[in-house]
Amino acid sequence: MTLTYDLITDKDYDNLPDDPESQFITIEAICRRNMSSMITENTPNTFDTLVRLQYMSTVFAAAAELGFHGLPDYERLDDPTDGFDRFLMSANSLVTKLRIRNAGRSSPTSVKLTIKTKRLIEYEIEKLKDIIENSDLEESKRKSLLGKLEDLIEEIHRPRVRFSIIMASLAAIGLGLSGTASFLADAPSAIATIASLIGQDKEEEKLVKEVVAQPSPKALPPPSTNTDSEYDDEIPF
Repeated sequence: MTLTYDLITDKDYDNLPDDPESQFITIEAICRRNMSSMITENTPNTFDTLVRLQYMSTVFAAAAELGFHGLPDYERLDDPTDGFDRFLMSANSLVTKLRIRNAGRSSPTSVKLTIKTKRLIEYEIEKLKDIIENSDLEESKRKSLLGKLEDLIEEIHRPRVRFSIIMASLAAIGLGLSGTASFLADAPSAIATIASLIGQDKEEEKLVKEVVAQPSPKALPPPSTNTDSEYDDEIPF
């Protein structure tokens, strides 16, 4: 009997989702499922070990390439075989975190921002950062607001931006700056611009979905191939 242990195929890679988080979740799920189906009570221990090592090497490489951390480096384990359970639990933990992070991805209260919109928002965030750093607020309050700006930056670089998170961050920043001279000058404009930019992308996304959902127009019948000679008998002169 010939034993094979390819846990993921080229076709699987070609059909991966677009965003890195979903890519890792999908790769890990495929590898785990195939690993579980390959290892049986009838397969030799050497084969089982190779399958587990391939699972760890594939999942570890995927996490590193996609920028996710937290998995133990199986190559540095004293005995990779004995460290398999630890690796498996770490992979499960990472997948759980990513699933929670992406829970609202398809929600109507989220939107995928364009690269141009992200850059424009980053420009407005820099304005807010300057306002906060040069304000007359207490140091602790400045640090708190700058932290909320960091949360805002992290959110806009998600595959889909969640409105509730954005609006909560903007409201907290606006409230924190209210009453300061800087707030009266530039902060309201920057906050309103960020909200407007996100709203524009959401509206464009909605229009695209509506166009895609429309039924395709019926194809016109093919042009007649009849020639004039076919109708000669019908002409009354």
